[in-house]
Amino acid sequence: GPEAAREKSLWRDHPFTAHLWWARRPLIASRAAVFGSIVRADAFAPEAAPESKTRSLGRANATKFFDRLCKHPLPSSLAAEARRLVRSSYDSLAGDTKSDGAPRLLDMFAGGGAIPFEAVRLGFETFATDLNPVAYIIQLCTCSFPQQYGLKHSEEQGCAKGTWAGLSEEVAHWGRWVRARCWKALAEFYPEPTGAGIEEQHRLGEISPGTASIIPIGWMWTRAVTCKNPACRVEVPLIRQSWLYRRSSECAAVKLSISTDGKLKSEIFAARDEAAMPFDPSDLSRARNAACLRCGTVADIDYVKEQGWAGKIFYRLITVVCRRPQGSGRLYLAPSKRDPLVPNEEQLGNRLWELCEASGLTIPTESIAALPETSRENTLGITVRPYGITSWNKLFLDRQLLCLLQFAHEIRLAYVEMVNQGYGIRPAG
Repeated sequence: GPEAAREKSLWRDHPFTAHLWWARRPLIASRAAVFGSIVRADAFAPEAAPESKTRSLGRANATKFFDRLCKHPLPSSLAAEARRLVRSSYDSLAGDTKSDGAPRLLDMFAGGGAIPFEAVRLGFETFATDLNPVAYIIQLCTCSFPQQYGLKHSEEQGCAKGTWAGLSEEVAHWGRWVRARCWKALAEFYPEPTGAGIEEQHRLGEISPGTASIIPIGWMWTRAVTCKNPACRVEVPLIRQSWLYRRSSECAAVKLSISTDGKLKSEIFAARDEAAMPFDPSDLSRARNAACLRCGTVADIDYVKEQGWAGKIFYRLITVVCRRPQGSGRLYLAPSKRDPLVPNEEQLGNRLWELCEASGLTIPTESIAALPETSRENTLGITVRPYGITSWNKLFLDRQLLCLLQFAHEIRLAYVEMVNQGYGIRPAG
């Protein structure tokens, strides 16, 4: 229903933002399914009602309760009432065979864990599994670990003056520890914009060249190929549209053009509405065919695939998303010759090699879909191999690989530091 649809759009204060699962089921729908599987409408029938109206009143009361139950977030008082009804219904169904244990639920294909998560909240003794190891880890993190380690514990080692601060605060503490170390190690490869670049931003008057510190938070790239016209040979972006955002009162987009040296050039434009935009940001690649911005020659899909297998698809930065240290809103900067906003590639490659040597980590060069290196087969729904992306490392830029490997390295060091500080595994209960 509408509440379940609204829940899927939430990006804050929701357990499944920890890791998105592609077949995620809304908690609200899962809660309703689990609750409705054991609690019948007659559980809501008023005892003093005439017998002729018992069923209709029970259904009416059940509907009202379901309306309250199917909201996010779920109030703790309502969860307690739902658990009471589940237990009462279970005892009624079990009759003389009832035990002191809670009702049990088994989900053999639990995926992201929505059904077992809600079953636990409703008082079930819950068992869940999945063949996919990622799904299994998600289930541990959403259903198991919070019950085992969620609360503070004065007799266990932790970050709160030597005691366990509870799972949420411990994760936040060590997350900050890892982030700080990663930032120190990687800062030189994420250069901050200079005054020369700030003049490219789209909201004229809000920031002027030379304004101090704005913080980059995102880098938007496009893949590109060389124009197939022998007389042209400029860079052709492989991007369908270049909108940055579209709101009722304002919109912004990147205008891509070709500079005198044949390379892609970015400019940021803003307008009060889409009709006022001086170009069409949606008029780029169509039906997997990209037209040259200079001569109009189409880089068709077969040409792009051949360029990919020849190792000739490359990347170009088109904008950097920034925020202010104080205040809200986003600012968009275009790279320029004066402020390219990208790191030195040679230094980046050297650091990547040094990190692998020091940490024992390796670049993920395993084959995608476990096919031969020369196979162009599009299998298992994986659509990148036809473009020459045959191993996992080819999905990332060198800087992205460095960042991911640095995080993996620091997370390993965090574990070592926890052991050195005397952290242990506290059993459930």
